[in-house]
Amino acid sequence: MTENLMISDLYQRVDSPLQNEQSLQTELKLLRQKISCYEQIAAEFAILDRQMRYLAISRNWRDRYGLNGEDLICAEDLCSVDAFFDQETIPNVSERLQEISQDYLDGKNDTYEEDFFVSLGGVTQQLNWEINPWYDDDGEFAGLSVIQEVISAEDSNSSGFNSPKLAQRLLNLQFSVTEVLSDSIDLDPAISKLLQLFCEVLGWDLAEFWMVDNQNDSLSYFTGWDVSTQKSSGFTALSLGRKIAIQTQSCKRSVWIDDINENNGTKNTFHAVLSFPIVCGGEIFGITNLFSQSIRCQNNSLLQILDVLGKQLAQFIKCKRAEESSIKNRTRMQQMAENVPGMIYEFRLGADGRQSFPYVSAGCKEIYGIDAAQIVEDADILFNTTHPDDLTGFLQTVIESAQTLENWTYKWRVITPIGKQKWVKGVSRPVPQTGGDILWYGCIIDISEQQAALQERKIVEASLKKLNEELEARVEERTQQLSQSKEQFQQLADNIPGMIYELRFNPNDTMSFTYVSSGCWEIYELDPSLVQQNPQVLFDIVHPEERATLKQTIYDSARNLQNYEHKWRINLPSGKQKWLKGFSKPQAQPDGSILCHGCIIDITKSELAEQERQIFVSLIENSSDLIGIATLEGKFLYVNEAGLKLLGINSLAEAKKSYIAQSFLPEDRKDVQQRIIPTVMDNGLYHSEYRFRHYQTGETIPVDCNMFLIKNPQTGEPLYFATITRDIRDRKQVDIKFKQQAEELEKSLLELQSTQTQLIQSEKMSSLGQMVAGIAHEINNPVGFVYGNIAPCREYTQDLLQLIELYRRYYAHPPEEIQELIEAVDLDFIKTDILRLLGSMHEGTRRIREIVLSLRNFSRLDESEFKQVDIHTGIDSTLMLLQNRLKPKPGYPGIEVIKDYAELPLIQCYPSQLNQVLMNILVNAIDAIDSQIKNQEGQKNAQIHILTKVLPSGWVAINISDNGPGIPEKISSKLFDPFFTTKDVGKGTGLGLSISYQIIVEKHNGKLYCQSNPGKGTSFTIEIPTKQG
Repeated sequence: MTENLMISDLYQRVDSPLQNEQSLQTELKLLRQKISCYEQIAAEFAILDRQMRYLAISRNWRDRYGLNGEDLICAEDLCSVDAFFDQETIPNVSERLQEISQDYLDGKNDTYEEDFFVSLGGVTQQLNWEINPWYDDDGEFAGLSVIQEVISAEDSNSSGFNSPKLAQRLLNLQFSVTEVLSDSIDLDPAISKLLQLFCEVLGWDLAEFWMVDNQNDSLSYFTGWDVSTQKSSGFTALSLGRKIAIQTQSCKRSVWIDDINENNGTKNTFHAVLSFPIVCGGEIFGITNLFSQSIRCQNNSLLQILDVLGKQLAQFIKCKRAEESSIKNRTRMQQMAENVPGMIYEFRLGADGRQSFPYVSAGCKEIYGIDAAQIVEDADILFNTTHPDDLTGFLQTVIESAQTLENWTYKWRVITPIGKQKWVKGVSRPVPQTGGDILWYGCIIDISEQQAALQERKIVEASLKKLNEELEARVEERTQQLSQSKEQFQQLADNIPGMIYELRFNPNDTMSFTYVSSGCWEIYELDPSLVQQNPQVLFDIVHPEERATLKQTIYDSARNLQNYEHKWRINLPSGKQKWLKGFSKPQAQPDGSILCHGCIIDITKSELAEQERQIFVSLIENSSDLIGIATLEGKFLYVNEAGLKLLGINSLAEAKKSYIAQSFLPEDRKDVQQRIIPTVMDNGLYHSEYRFRHYQTGETIPVDCNMFLIKNPQTGEPLYFATITRDIRDRKQVDIKFKQQAEELEKSLLELQSTQTQLIQSEKMSSLGQMVAGIAHEINNPVGFVYGNIAPCREYTQDLLQLIELYRRYYAHPPEEIQELIEAVDLDFIKTDILRLLGSMHEGTRRIREIVLSLRNFSRLDESEFKQVDIHTGIDSTLMLLQNRLKPKPGYPGIEVIKDYAELPLIQCYPSQLNQVLMNILVNAIDAIDSQIKNQEGQKNAQIHILTKVLPSGWVAINISDNGPGIPEKISSKLFDPFFTTKDVGKGTGLGLSISYQIIVEKHNGKLYCQSNPGKGTSFTIEIPTKQG
């Protein structure tokens, strides 16, 4: 469609001198402002006031009647319609319009349509006028708006509108949009109102607005309007809404779908959709989607109008975003200003010598006790607080900084209005200005506490190199105000030594620098924008040993909302290493994030100087030797802590009242005066062992004394006596200490051997258990096969013997060859012996099965965890394995085992380990009885008595006693010691009972103890809980 629907070239006259029309002129001015937004609409229309005078006409109206701008301007009045329509063109126009105006004044609100036939330029044209009222802000009738449509024309151009009603609606929409955007402050209600206008004026059912974030290339739903509910929609009309918005964003032009169902073959509540971009300067700010429940054919006139409205809305959004960004920046600057430590200031020294403070932060109140406004008004108020003794030096450094334009640093004393004296330190940077003025941007901090500490140590540090004081202080009060303008704060931030920053911790545990001052380059050699894009670059150059601590300190400060102060090292890309110190104060934000405002300063020089001083001081203070300095008269000037402690002197002040000679024993002082001191004076050095005395106790202290002279490096003249003396009392203790260490090493070696042997023994038992279990398994299979076949073999044999007997009964005279074989094999003997053989085989295999079962029960390798077992089964299995040593043999009467079992519950234990304990105790009992039998021939009634019983509180007891020789009392206390044994070499390791004790006490939380009566026997008792844990 080629028709141009843009409004342009509106001619109007607003300079009426009539007093009674001033209010109308005000409305007219507003109207013209609104109309100027639509200079490109090409409808034929005119706007008239109540006197039927032109307020504005469109370009096509002007062209239709051959008018120009000058024709519309009269000397004193707005021109009347009659001035351009004679009676031949359109008769009685003014009268008819006055009649219609009267109807509106009488309360009517109808739309009038008037047809005219006119002859213009020899061409007859039929015109249709659609006439509507317009009203001022008070709702009073203010005039008429006329939209003209050419019904027929022999030589005319189409206006592009299908009907004057559509043109009127579009014109009203344009006016309404302009008015909404002019009156709106916030973006959200403005867009909601526009969506409502689009639906109501254009007849669509639902509208939605999608906001475009060009920086992140994202699209998000903003708001909507639903005609059916007459309120904002909280969701998109269709799942298709986002897809259409993305399509419009991609092509950057309007998208009109006449029938959604026809296009995608689906059933939807809505049929037509119109999506148009909100564009300004080639940048898309949003997408507006309109939905209709009926099919809507494309209208290019409407698209062009919406294109104009989209540009107007885009400008509005762009403006609002700029305002929000500006407000955000100002707020951020204000927040940072409130949390920057110290007193920030801007000091001006004029070319004419005048001094002033254009800006002073509220921190001056805390430091000086003076309001910032007073200092800004009169700079002398601040200078008058300077201590008289420091004023000359203070002014001289300011003059030098002005002359050299080098950074200014100075510390001095101030006296507040209430008479309080403070030490302060100032740091600033001079910036020359046009006209010869110089501006200093800097800060002042209170260093009273640090200065007091330095004064206390002044005597000790008098001989040390002068230190550069580091710029550090704790801020006692927040800075209360900053410069009202962003530029002034930025200038301050850029010129204050160090880096000021704003660090944000987001709820998702990520962090970002929202602001970094230009001092970042001076400290880190990094561009501030790079740090804001990637905060990690600051941590990457932190010294590896301090990186984790720094991060943890920062996160702890943010998490606990506690002020942060820390110092660390960095390794710059250039290879240079720096020491930095940071301060910040975290603040929780409504969105769950945490903002930290702070600064980072370079303390490399002061830190290195401090390190050098600390090294020297540390050598003296931490030396275990006495280090002292005295006058040539021998009076102490300085004694370190070790020296004070060695001599028993309470303080350095007390030491200064003493002489070197007083440190020696009274009987040695004559020798000191007559020999040692002259030797030092002559040779410059004396070194020997000598004796000191303790000032308080009088104790004699043997020392290694090294006394020497400190001389003037230029003249060589002696200045002081100095001594480095070592306490050598510990040397006498060296032999004792070495002996104790040897004993401890021997004990440790014994414990190590014990542990090693126990481990070996445990491994042996484990290996033996595995082997026993394996052998038992391998034996059990063939034995089971043999044992299972003996019974049927016996039955078969009996059947065969019965068959042979029947043959012999019925065939009493067998052939000679058979008879000879019967006699040869002795058939009668076989008949009686074969059954005995089978019985013996059955008994043997049964016994093998019992032994195998006992071996498996004893080892229990598959039960490495606590199991509930029958303790009696473990005892019986152990006795089965020891049966060969218990049963009688030739020359050995055997040992009788008496079992007195109580009814025990299942016990929770390590079965294999408990069996090992039972084995160790039973073997010891058998060995004891065996030794007694060998020593006393013919002894009988050797017995082992096994008693089990239930104890109170869920415990059980196992008592194993024998009637052997017993254990002598002198060795009974060593029974459970590792490697202790009474057996012959090679017959015992001395670990059996030690391991048993560990198994019962440590692993089963039980008790194991022994009672012995020498000559009558020994009893071991095991007590363990039925349940563990």
